[in-house]
Amino acid sequence: MYKLITLGTVKQASGFLVLAITLSSCTQPEAPNPSTQRYAFEIVPENESAQIADIANKTMQLQDKRAAVLKEQEGQKLRGVHPKSHGCVVGNIEINKDIAPNLQVGLFSKPAKQYKTLIRFSNASVRLSPDMENGENGSRGMAIKIFDVDGEMLIKDNGANNQDFLMINTPVFAFPNVRSYQRLTNALLASPSGVDPGAAFVERADWTDEDRDNLKKTFKSLKLIKSKTVRNPLEVQYFAAAPSSFGKDRVMKFSATPCGGEKPQIPFNAPGEVTPNYLHEALASTVSQGKNVCFDLNIQIKTVDQVKSDRQKVDRADGDLIEDATRNWENTAFLKVAKITIPTPQTVDLADPMQQDCKAQAFNPWHSLAEHQPLGGINRLRRPVYINSADNRRQR
Repeated sequence: MYKLITLGTVKQASGFLVLAITLSSCTQPEAPNPSTQRYAFEIVPENESAQIADIANKTMQLQDKRAAVLKEQEGQKLRGVHPKSHGCVVGNIEINKDIAPNLQVGLFSKPAKQYKTLIRFSNASVRLSPDMENGENGSRGMAIKIFDVDGEMLIKDNGANNQDFLMINTPVFAFPNVRSYQRLTNALLASPSGVDPGAAFVERADWTDEDRDNLKKTFKSLKLIKSKTVRNPLEVQYFAAAPSSFGKDRVMKFSATPCGGEKPQIPFNAPGEVTPNYLHEALASTVSQGKNVCFDLNIQIKTVDQVKSDRQKVDRADGDLIEDATRNWENTAFLKVAKITIPTPQTVDLADPMQQDCKAQAFNPWHSLAEHQPLGGINRLRRPVYINSADNRRQR
């Protein structure tokens, strides 16, 4: 039986862990080829760096405030988002043996290569609240840490070459860019408990047309989140939402889907049907049994020409492919690149100190190979915010 003890145990644990996304068609689409062109995929607003610095500082203030005010935290400084874990499991990711040559980039450059992984399932809510509040669904997360990858790292993970892939169960984020996220951060910090975002959704006299458009995008994303019932975190699809580079001249989004596809997640008839920690209970029950769990990892790819062409369109209501984190690449095919296997049985007991090692881990999209550099405003924001959050959590 597998038990999560330390990262040393993760590296030694047997079993196969594989990441990939299942296509709706049994035919694998052809991957776009790399280009000889070089292109600046990112468009950085003039005042963004100051906004990012402000948010990164206020993230630590929010952690301190919640530790002091929220009784359920018992004085602990927790993650700024995704503080509630359903549990962590160990496994293995294997790059597809038959991966197409033009997809052999970065992590995927060596067919049949296997890596040990640690996977954390969580709620995106900023507090340790019940999995379903007021009868509404919330955003769910899947974070994957891939150990000892080969290549140049953007940021080492406590000195190690680990690749982190962070995902949520919708293909878009709730906030499109740094400007809108700063408004959210200010609203949270101004609330008595540090968890009420209400003021972020109230129009002010100084709002621009862009601000109003961004709010509409946020409401649309929140509606999608609330429509997504998750009964078991091992049975649904997860998405990167924000893009990353794919080598020097292409960009990607990645996604993980249960092998064989998602299982139907029937909406609950009433809040009384669920316990406060029903997602942990479903996860723990599934991995305690003898049947291994697997996910497929697929990627979507855009070329320089595709991004340039999209930016030339007159109608920008959808938002930029790179800079708008609420933009869905829904018409771009998923290409299968790897598989994750979670060996069972494993023990996932949140009260057990064996889970504490995972609790202390920092998952950061910038723990990444240079070939997969996170792109776009939300990802540029995440770099200092995640570093500050992790450092502040260590200061008990």
